Order: sequence, then C-alpha cells, then structure tokens
Amino acid sequence: MRSRVRTELMGQLAHVLGEGAIVNLARSAELLASDDEALNNVVTWWFAGGGTSHEQQSHVEQFPPGASIEANLPVSKLHALPDGLAGRVVKAWLEHRDVHPLRVHVQAVLGLVDGPGGARVDLPGGAVRKEHGELVWLASS
Repeated sequence: MRSRVRTELMGQLAHVLGEGAIVNLARSAELLASDDEALNNVVTWWFAGGGTSHEQQSHVEQFPPGASIEANLPVSKLHALPDGLAGRVVKAWLEHRDVHPLRVHVQAVLGLVDGPGGARVDLPGGAVRKEHGELVWLASS
C-alpha cells in the first residue's frame, strides 16, 4: 500500500497541486513529529510533578504540574490543561495501565471531567470512574 501511495497518489498530488505540494507535505510531517515529541515531553514533565530544570519550566510554566502516573488523575488539574494536552495526559495514563486507547476512548474519559461524580467509562481491560474529584482506574477482574 505504501508503494502505491508513493507512486500513484503522490504523483497525482504533484500533478494537481504542483511539485511544491510534496515538499510542503514532507515539511508538515517533520513539524508534526517535532510537535509530537515536544508535547510528549510536556506530558512526562506533568506526571513528574513539574520537573526541576529551569529550561523545562520556562516552556510549560503556564500548566500546573499534575500527579504521579501511578495515581488517580485529579480532575481539577486536568481541567486546567488545554484540551490537546489533557488528552495526551489521559492517553499516557491509560497506556501506563496497558490500555491502548483509541481517540474515542480518550474523549470518553475526558467527558468525565465535566460530568457528575460516579460516572463511568468502560474500556478494554477496565474502566475509569470519576470519584471525589479524581479519575480512578478500575482494572477488570
């Protein structure tokens, strides 16, 4: 499939949009990969409680540090994050519990943040429930 995309689709894109389209797509892919790495570093910093490096703090000081990846997720701290970063925090938190969440799973868990206490989202391998202002992982028995 990759070969077909490379030979047919990219050729069509270049024909319709011009040769610059291929270069722009490659540049966009590089920028997205760089952004992905930076955001993953912010999530790691968040779970580490804010880090200690002045350089790290200068990049993310507007986001309050969170909790241990081992612990429950405080809803108030998730609520303080931009949506994209909150989604990455939830995704990392679930992955730490051997869940391989799809976007729909992450969005459902984020829906608990503004929902009532006691609300629950079932996921492969367990569930997440909002209790006492925290998102709690409930492993399947």
